[in-house]
Amino acid sequence: MSEPAVFVSIEALAEALASETPPRVLDVRFVLGRDDGPAAYAAGHIPGALYVDLPTDLASPTGPGTGSRPLPDRDTFAATVGSWGIDHDTRVVVYDDRRGLSAGRAWWLLKWIGLRDVELLDGDYSAWVAADLPTRGGIEHAAPAAFAAAPPLVREIDADGAAQLGARARLLDARTADDVSGKGRIPGARVVSTVDNVGGDGRLLPLRQLRERFAAVGATDGEELGVYCGGGVVATHEIAVLRHIGVDAALYPGSWSEWITDPSRPIDDGANDA
Repeated sequence: MSEPAVFVSIEALAEALASETPPRVLDVRFVLGRDDGPAAYAAGHIPGALYVDLPTDLASPTGPGTGSRPLPDRDTFAATVGSWGIDHDTRVVVYDDRRGLSAGRAWWLLKWIGLRDVELLDGDYSAWVAADLPTRGGIEHAAPAAFAAAPPLVREIDADGAAQLGARARLLDARTADDVSGKGRIPGARVVSTVDNVGGDGRLLPLRQLRERFAAVGATDGEELGVYCGGGVVATHEIAVLRHIGVDAALYPGSWSEWITDPSRPIDDGANDA
């Protein structure tokens, strides 16, 4: 069985939605510090899309020593996925209006509970609208399906694992250099902002350019890699991009927000940009 695609173009999604077996589409509009995602979804979304609330559906409550977006309980999340009408035979496409930086969290979590056929939209809702493709207002629902968590199709590491990869220069920080500056990073991590994996048109850079970008920091197939960010959200987009170019990487879900809860963990005050 061939490896499923990681990204799908807006044109290919439009064609799939017009087919007899359209995919389940999830709208993951979320921007830190704002709560207008549900209203934006209700005002207009890709037809058939269900709204997913990142803070509640794609994370569990914070606690002592956790990062800002702890992973949800696997069984609880599996039940949530079933409530979206998804089973293990469902093709799922996730999108946001942030170049995929929030939707990547849904992509990674669905892989984490064993869903094979899930893709990120290459582009976002703004790109969909700019292409003059149909939209729909209101709130949509789906008939529930039975979904049980299966073995993960992605990998994760903890703080110790992140430290070990950092010591070997095999840890990527997906934040921007500005985000890292003044805050610090895990020692040994290379700052490779996932924002820069996307061009000015909101779509992924060409495959060759992406491969060259990551090869420049030693992120190539066969090397053990880890990725983190501020709270474990945008790093998932970078992991998707890496998988798109044929490179596997593990997520440190707690990321920087968890790392700094332990004062014994070292901090590198410098920043690099790749």
